[in-house]
Amino acid sequence: MEEETSRDDGEEIDSSSIVSLIKKLVRKHIQEGIQDLSSLSRFLKIWWCKYYSRPFKDPLLETYSLEELLYEYFYFIEEKQWQIEKEQLEGDKIEEDKRKDGLKWAEEMEKMEQLENDKIQQNKIENTNITDKDKQWMEEYIKKNKEQQGETFGEDIEEVFNKDG
Repeated sequence: MEEETSRDDGEEIDSSSIVSLIKKLVRKHIQEGIQDLSSLSRFLKIWWCKYYSRPFKDPLLETYSLEELLYEYFYFIEEKQWQIEKEQLEGDKIEEDKRKDGLKWAEEMEKMEQLENDKIQQNKIENTNITDKDKQWMEEYIKKNKEQQGETFGEDIEEVFNKDG
């Protein structure tokens, strides 16, 4: 059930041969890449068709000049690159904010820990303060023992019982 078409020179070609020739032509164009203005134009038109989901024979495509197609293509490339950079910048900002929040939290924890340590030290000082009653008892104890054990008793004991006193 092969269809046959006629060429300009009158020769008949079946449709499978046409498809095969077109595939070869497309493969050749892809492999060759952009070598001249016609291949650049073809590349940009194909890109435009893919980007806008329009057919290759779209009349709107024919209204574009090569410069306009190039502009749209490079605009697309730059916009895509900017989106990538923007996402990266946003990601970097999020990471930096997390880092700053972590540092802020650590500083707050250190301050709280320092306040606790200061409070503990203050409690130790308050609990070790010697009252007047304690001083009086100690002086009496030393006096009593000096009488019993001699005048050298308690010489190694610091007479200032309180740093404040």
